[in-house]
Amino acid sequence: MPDAGCWSSRARHPPSSIFNSLKVKPPFDPTALPCFAYGANLDEAAMAHRCPDARPAGVPRLPGWRFLTNRRGWGTIVPAPGGRVFGRLWHVTAADVASLDDYEGLPEGLYHRGQIEVLAPDGRTVNAWAYFAADCEPGPPQPGYLEQVSAAAERLGAPAEYVAELRRGRMAGEARRM
Repeated sequence: MPDAGCWSSRARHPPSSIFNSLKVKPPFDPTALPCFAYGANLDEAAMAHRCPDARPAGVPRLPGWRFLTNRRGWGTIVPAPGGRVFGRLWHVTAADVASLDDYEGLPEGLYHRGQIEVLAPDGRTVNAWAYFAADCEPGPPQPGYLEQVSAAAERLGAPAEYVAELRRGRMAGEARRM
């Protein structure tokens, strides 16, 4: 059985029961809220290329979730009691959202957008949105992917323990039941 955060890749939107139980709320205007990036979109240079108008808006954490690589080898986040994900918030324009949607495979149903609450470094709750993979069954990462994500997390100032877990592939490895 898939994690509670998974849904069918054929579905255009996750089941509403997932959103209700996880405080993730569809639909919303993605230009009105910051985007919570946790994987490849952590990287400032990559975002400057994909989304030239995007502006960094903070370095929050997402408690109660964990990062893993799915069967396609790319990152997603799934609910996990005691877990945490560190990321970056981005203010994005409509053109940036269109670019990100294409990059993330939203038109093909590979990822979906969902609204979520993250914690700012000062403890404030921030409403944001993120991409969630339609496939959140664990799998091995694409070559170089975790190196890219861990280097970006380190540049952001994520805790050394979190960066080390990314580097070792520990979060993804635990999910793969290695």
